[in-house]
Amino acid sequence: MHSGVGMDGRGYFVFEGENLSIKTNNDNWRLEKNNSPSRIWWSNSPCNLVAFKKSLDDNILPNLSVELENMFPNLESHPSLKYGIFNEAKRIFPNLNEEFNVIFKNFINFLDIEFDLIRTIKLPSKSTIYSEDMGPCMIGTVKETYVLPPEVPQLYSAPKIWSELTWYINNHFSGPYPKNASHFKNLNNHRFDWGKLKIHNKLKNKEIEGLVYFFIAKFIVSHEAWAQNKTPESLSMFVKLIQKNGERPWQTLY
Repeated sequence: MHSGVGMDGRGYFVFEGENLSIKTNNDNWRLEKNNSPSRIWWSNSPCNLVAFKKSLDDNILPNLSVELENMFPNLESHPSLKYGIFNEAKRIFPNLNEEFNVIFKNFINFLDIEFDLIRTIKLPSKSTIYSEDMGPCMIGTVKETYVLPPEVPQLYSAPKIWSELTWYINNHFSGPYPKNASHFKNLNNHRFDWGKLKIHNKLKNKEIEGLVYFFIAKFIVSHEAWAQNKTPESLSMFVKLIQKNGERPWQTLY
């Protein structure tokens, strides 16, 4: 997805590649007729559209969730709930090198031993709209108001906490940074950064922490899939810092 503003001041979104997204049937957008494989949607009114702006107001999430739930009330459960979590890396990035797929699977085993991840995922919980893209890459903004694009990624039903944690990661998290990064000193000797994120005390526990590291690993795989990097050293670096070096980036928010 790309975005911009035309000469007439109207914002637009461009969607390229396979049409794996779903239409929101939003009356604010008009699909341009063209022979290109790209799908170009123009705003019906002038607006200073901005997309991929990080970080956004976290209060956007509940409003976005309600709007999407009203549009798509009956969704299938997320694949990891139906088929298990060990195949998530390959589901997100089918061309991922098998060596890194094994790294991902071993990391899931570690998270299960250390944080009881599989039991946590199976716990009964209130469900809501979920996408791996919940965050700035899924919406646009006009001033401080979010704008729902004419197309959104595939949506699923999943525990409400998944959506909240995924939003925090997509909206605030960055890293892992290389050990010799020039700005490393500004991170208080951490290899990760959460910006200005503040979390509620209810999120400061082992079960939530395990989910967060699972979602960060998927966040990294998703980014590397976008970059078509089949051998993502960023994934192995992250896993090593958590699994081998004992880094606990979520606990820096406690």
